Amino acid sequence: GLGVWSKSLLMWFSVYAWFHLAAFGTLGMILVSGVGGRTLDILFEISTIITYLVTGLIFLVPIVIDDKMDYVKSLFRNPGIISIFMLVAVITIVDLIVSGIVGTAWDIVIGIPDQELFYFADPSSANDPLIILLLFVGIAICPAIFEELVFRGYILDTFRSWYSDTYSIIASGILFGLMHYSIFTPFNFYPIVATSIGGFLYAWARIRTGSLWVPILCHALWNGSIVIY
Repeated sequence: GLGVWSKSLLMWFSVYAWFHLAAFGTLGMILVSGVGGRTLDILFEISTIITYLVTGLIFLVPIVIDDKMDYVKSLFRNPGIISIFMLVAVITIVDLIVSGIVGTAWDIVIGIPDQELFYFADPSSANDPLIILLLFVGIAICPAIFEELVFRGYILDTFRSWYSDTYSIIASGILFGLMHYSIFTPFNFYPIVATSIGGFLYAWARIRTGSLWVPILCHALWNGSIVIY
């Protein structure tokens, strides 16, 4: 069990550290270059996409070392189109209901911090097709693929090699939630709880179907709604 946790935490820490290193690197690049406006918005979205592509490489390191590329292929088996879309619909509805209940309770008891910040450096970027496309890829597509590979792929299966499915779902879901704790907002713990809920549901779907397609589509749908909102 210790080896299982060591492998899982090493993957978690590698990805978490890389996310923050990339964030500081992007911030430094912006300060040094002095760019602003639309150019800044484009660079920021591109850096987000690159961050996730590197996350994919981090995921592949132990896979290549252990010569388990067939394992990656197995993650994308097709459980059936009808099964995929039925589960996506059910999980999304359950996620909305549970997240809504937990979010309301959290806001009443603890309070969810208001974060009314302008996302773009240039307000007109909100109407720029290129930037919106990059935003959608960086927020909806890339996280759905690469975070699922890491958490519902490597980490979940690492836990399942030693522990029960229920234990593995809970452990991988909590680590997924902790991935969304930001050192830039140190007293805001709600994202950990909110994303853990999705982590539990996506892990269950992965085990239920033996595939990442349902978690990926659910993840993309959830994050995509953020872009639209």
